[in-house]
Amino acid sequence: MVLQILHCPQYDKNQRQTDRILGWLPLKLYIMKNLISLGVFLLILLSVQVNAQEQSVLKIRPTGRILMDGGLFHSDNKNFVDGVAIPDARIGVKATYGKYKAKVDIGYAYGKVSLKDIFVERQFSSHALLRVGNFVHQFGLQSSTSSSMKVTMEEPASNEAFFNSRLIGAMFVYDKNDFFGTASVHVESEALKKKSNELGKMGYGAMSRLVYRPLHDTGRLFQLGISGAYETPRYNSEPTLNHTSFDLGANFPTRIAKVRAVNALIPDAKNLIKFTPEMIAGYGPVALEAQYYYLQVNRKKDFKNYKACRY
Repeated sequence: MVLQILHCPQYDKNQRQTDRILGWLPLKLYIMKNLISLGVFLLILLSVQVNAQEQSVLKIRPTGRILMDGGLFHSDNKNFVDGVAIPDARIGVKATYGKYKAKVDIGYAYGKVSLKDIFVERQFSSHALLRVGNFVHQFGLQSSTSSSMKVTMEEPASNEAFFNSRLIGAMFVYDKNDFFGTASVHVESEALKKKSNELGKMGYGAMSRLVYRPLHDTGRLFQLGISGAYETPRYNSEPTLNHTSFDLGANFPTRIAKVRAVNALIPDAKNLIKFTPEMIAGYGPVALEAQYYYLQVNRKKDFKNYKACRY
């Protein structure tokens, strides 16, 4: 009996295809396994994000305050007149949603309505945030408390002369353990009241505050800090002085009678730089605050630079 094996080309072709398929099968199974794992991971991640969004609740809280004041003056200056006043009335709202916070505050004083704090901030972590809007940027001790919480009851005259009020800009804040620091960029204060074509030009600036506080416990406090700032010339209604000058000044520390205490108009200005070291120490009911201000206006046309300092 003779067994003859016949060669079949079609069989060889099918066999080769089968071998190739079997050879690729482990790789395909590996890819499918990883795709399934990736899909499961994405579903878990998506569910975590959805749950986090569901946990974020919009909270809105109304705010407001009314300040009342009265005073008796003894001075040779006849502008100091005894009286009473409501120098500040506020109404506003605060809102929080997840890592975002917002505030809108409107003030009324002496027949005028004005916009106060209007900002949105984003919390990056428990010790870092970014704030954008119109608000008081950090510069020195007095910038860390509102006008209703001053140790001196009113803004010290030196701080009013050297400090800026609310400015449109952005501020980054880092606050952790013994260190506190801020960095800000901003435009001039008139940008909130006038359009850019009315200003003719828009002044700008930057500032920063750095604080080291080795003691910040209840009943014990010690901190050292320094702030610095740079500004370009500001708006002035007089065309020849517009954005070529700085008008610095301060009232006496009372809002019942607004009387100018000091004033300086510096023309032909290029820019302004200022800094202020600060110190605060406290133990129990006793505390000490100290702050020094230095300001220099650099001028054009070989004019002498203007310098001022105050404790």
